[in-house]
Amino acid sequence: MGSIFRNETSTGRGYYETLEIDVTYGFAPRVNTSISYLTERSFRLPSGSNYTNPVGILGLGRDFNDRPLRNSGDNPWILEQLKSAGDIASNTFSLHMGSALLEQPGSLVLGGYEKNRALGQAGTFPLWDGMPAVIVMDVFLGTEVGPSAFGKDGSISIYQGLGNDTWAAQVSKGYGATLGAAIAMLNPSSPYMYLPMGTCEAAAKNLPVTWNAALGVYFWDIEDPRYSRIVSSSAYMGFVLADREALNITIKVPFQLLNLTLLPPLTESPTQYFPCQPWISEWGFFQLGRAFLQATFMFVDFETNRTMIAQAPGPDMAQSVLRVVEAGNQDVIETNPIDTWAESWASTWVVLSGSNSSNEGIEEQTSETSLPVGAKAGIGVGSAVAAIAILATSSFCWWKRKQAPRPASGGHGKPNNGGATGCSGPQELPPDEVPAEMGNGLSHELEAAQQKLEYQASPALNTSPQTRCYELPSEAR
Repeated sequence: MGSIFRNETSTGRGYYETLEIDVTYGFAPRVNTSISYLTERSFRLPSGSNYTNPVGILGLGRDFNDRPLRNSGDNPWILEQLKSAGDIASNTFSLHMGSALLEQPGSLVLGGYEKNRALGQAGTFPLWDGMPAVIVMDVFLGTEVGPSAFGKDGSISIYQGLGNDTWAAQVSKGYGATLGAAIAMLNPSSPYMYLPMGTCEAAAKNLPVTWNAALGVYFWDIEDPRYSRIVSSSAYMGFVLADREALNITIKVPFQLLNLTLLPPLTESPTQYFPCQPWISEWGFFQLGRAFLQATFMFVDFETNRTMIAQAPGPDMAQSVLRVVEAGNQDVIETNPIDTWAESWASTWVVLSGSNSSNEGIEEQTSETSLPVGAKAGIGVGSAVAAIAILATSSFCWWKRKQAPRPASGGHGKPNNGGATGCSGPQELPPDEVPAEMGNGLSHELEAAQQKLEYQASPALNTSPQTRCYELPSEAR
């Protein structure tokens, strides 16, 4: 699915190999998995040029095509193998990407979740063709503490609906959403927030950003005084999601997490950019990628065919508390209080002073606080997870929709404000650099001969085969 949004082409070979998950205590479980070794991988930019990227993908869920490789036996998916072996209690996992810039480790738990990674009310969404998906009702700009960073009182709604996108409206209706709402997949293998045409453009009108048509991204104007106000303060981009009970869940993504950096050779020098992509959807749905998942807790349960979404904390989060999820458990996940969200960010924010119309005056909340300079490279869980990003429902994201793409006569107007038309901008990594943002990381190489890949994990709670889950340790994130 990621290739749909990134205009990706690739060639390579498929292998069937053993993957070993090293644990701190007890034995190291092994699973059989299909591995695609790419000899060529290319992403086309809006300018027509191509570049390569080393970020790989690990699929935890069932291959959507459900087609085993030759000589692979039944080729059950990774979570199912771990469950059958008694290593985890259920076909579930949870993910929070964290922040490389703010040194917040990511979290990936198989068979359970970290309670401290979820705050407030969790929304429940049905899996859509096995994919985690949400209904986007509104997108807005807000400031949590002090005067508005945007020069206006209150929040600013920037969501423009689906416009004349009849295909997206049809898909949204089929999912059970209200008129004008968008269906968005949660996809850690994609870097940006891909939103309906008009929404990113509306955000840009309130931000010191300019559209770069060659790369297909918004550049921050770091010389504009509004830039420091926005990315240093408690300003955020809010997403209102409606779950299956029509309960609205709001996810706030602080602009500190949306101040990312492109590196050479994509740009001549490190350049700050805003990861919002205006998108004409050829498939009728949109995507919320790693930029969004930095601030979002996602729990995927293949046993009960549901995804649970909640606000994730900032870098000063509470102590880790792991919870095991038993197969078929319909209970709502446990979460920490939502009022701890601001507390978890307080040490990184500066409080704005003066009136809303002023572009001057930033009062430091703590003497230690400094202006963020942008998150380098990939965002999230480091080379063990972000560099091998998790897409829950498709092995290696080579995903084929059951329904046909948009008919040629579907009808779209030209994008406004120079927005993207289907050619994604670059990802956050230069082609010659392998990311290891969240620690030393682990290298993963596949030579011409088949080779075993290794990941580190540690058992949580206890070592009973029926109540065990696995979490990547912080040094491997």
